[in-house]
Amino acid sequence: MTMPPFPWLWPMILMAALSFATPFARAEGPSGEGRTGKGGLPPSWLGAPDGLTTDRVHPSTDDRSHQTAPREALESGPKLRQRPWYVPRVSLGLSTNLPELFTIESHLNFGRYVGLHLFYSPPIPVTVRVEMPSDLIVVKSNVGLANPAFNINGQLTYGEQYGAEAMVFPLGGSFFIMGGASHRRIRLVADAQTPLLICSGSAILTADPCSDSKATITSQIQLKAHADVITEATLLRSGIGWFWHIGSFGYFTFNLGAAKPMGVKHNASLAAAVVTPAGSDAELNAALEQMRSKKLSDLRQQTLDATKPVDRQVLPILGIGAGVRF
Repeated sequence: MTMPPFPWLWPMILMAALSFATPFARAEGPSGEGRTGKGGLPPSWLGAPDGLTTDRVHPSTDDRSHQTAPREALESGPKLRQRPWYVPRVSLGLSTNLPELFTIESHLNFGRYVGLHLFYSPPIPVTVRVEMPSDLIVVKSNVGLANPAFNINGQLTYGEQYGAEAMVFPLGGSFFIMGGASHRRIRLVADAQTPLLICSGSAILTADPCSDSKATITSQIQLKAHADVITEATLLRSGIGWFWHIGSFGYFTFNLGAAKPMGVKHNASLAAAVVTPAGSDAELNAALEQMRSKKLSDLRQQTLDATKPVDRQVLPILGIGAGVRF
């Protein structure tokens, strides 16, 4: 048997061939897909998922074209739709708020950091009572004429109220800072009617004239009163709150702050009348007219005082709301 030339060279050729064929055998496997990755490529060669490109740069060049995914992957990947910041996400809901109590609201969210809150609160009626004290009208020949203490029962309507608030989300999350203004209207309508009292003797001089039933009779003279007072104001509002997204379409809010009335305006329509029987004394009629004018002034002050607890005080804002986002 003839030995081949250079016998020491053949083992080296055989070892080189084996080392060259082993990676391909591991990559292909029985089905053409090995452990290293899809299609026999290592994971670091597959590129970014979903047809996106990576930001890694080749150490020797700035050319990133070799790391770009194929066109088919880009076309078959998910198409992300991002709403421009100037196109608002609109929501509609209801809230229970102080001082509005019940509010229909809407939010316009422009991106992550800015929003607008619009709200409307319908009128809410509340029964009120205006108290008028007793007063001595006239004394003639030891006989006095007085009006008893009486109440003017009426209805105070709180609202309507509407306004807008800017919302800033400084952290881009649920926490926001708000500030804005609203317009509020309060109306009080009240009516009353009472007979006047006639008394004599010591009943005239008491702190409550003609209050002694033994020395007092009820006359046929009637005192009628009517009041219609409208108060309007602009409220400056500020506060903080949280706007949480619930699922894909819901939201829940919690807010607190303060509202300060500014530019309060009153429009009062008041009337008082004294109904006397025919043939009354001229001096008595003059005294009754003087009493009517005084009662009209008192009625105006009493009705304005009835609206003061809400028309000028700084009011807290505290409320929760929920609704649907579109």
